Amino acid sequence: VRAVPPAVIAVQPSHAAVLKPEGGNGGMKVVLTFDRAMEESVASAARIDGLAGRFSCDNDSCSRISFDARIEEFKDGFHLIELDEGMQAADGTKTHAAFRSSFMVDRGFGVIAHPGLHEHPGLICGNMEQLCHNAVGATWLRIKNLGEDWTEWRAYESVSAW
Repeated sequence: VRAVPPAVIAVQPSHAAVLKPEGGNGGMKVVLTFDRAMEESVASAARIDGLAGRFSCDNDSCSRISFDARIEEFKDGFHLIELDEGMQAADGTKTHAAFRSSFMVDRGFGVIAHPGLHEHPGLICGNMEQLCHNAVGATWLRIKNLGEDWTEWRAYESVSAW
């Protein structure tokens, strides 16, 4: 009988969560919970936005790792929590896949965080000469005027000529 590999069973903020900071002093906890005791090295290997070394074990068995943060630390857009494949459990088994989860911070009311948003005042701006896109987290965009073809894809910009 082959042993079942360890797995992440919960993540906080939850996958695809949209965090909307309200005012200042926004404390938050970033947490990964495993289905069993893990080696302490998993905490130092866990990354947030590519940076390791922020997590620590929450209990003696290291079945939960976390770090305290301030929401103000996170810019608007997507944020990634990651663990590589091969993280070792206390029983000697290793994870068989990498783990990745993302969440979004949106201080405004962007269309990516709110995909049901089809109309929003303020798209036309800059004295009626610009488009003010509200797509926090976007990396590419294209534009289409009524009756015209789509533009080519280009790097996202928050304001473009109309």
